[in-house]
Amino acid sequence: MEHPRIAQLRSRVYKLPLDGHSRAVLLKSIEYFRDTIVVAPPPCVRRKGRDPLAARHEAALSGMTERAQHEQYGGTGRC
Repeated sequence: MEHPRIAQLRSRVYKLPLDGHSRAVLLKSIEYFRDTIVVAPPPCVRRKGRDPLAARHEAALSGMTERAQHEQYGGTGRC
C-alpha cells in the first residue's frame, strides 16, 4: 500500500496543468525522493503556522527541479 503522503503528492501532480513530459518528470522524481518525502522531516517545519505536508512538498519540488535541470542541461546544477 502506498504511503498517504506519496498518494497525496501524486494526486496533486495529476491535477497540475502540465504537459506529459513535465508530469512524467515530476512523477519520476516522487519515486526518486520517496524516502525523503515519507521519512525525513522538512528543515523549515518549525516555522509558525507552517503545514508539515506543505513544507515536505516544497522540499520535494526543489529537489525535483534540481534533478530536472540536471537531466535537461546535462550536468549543470548540484546533482
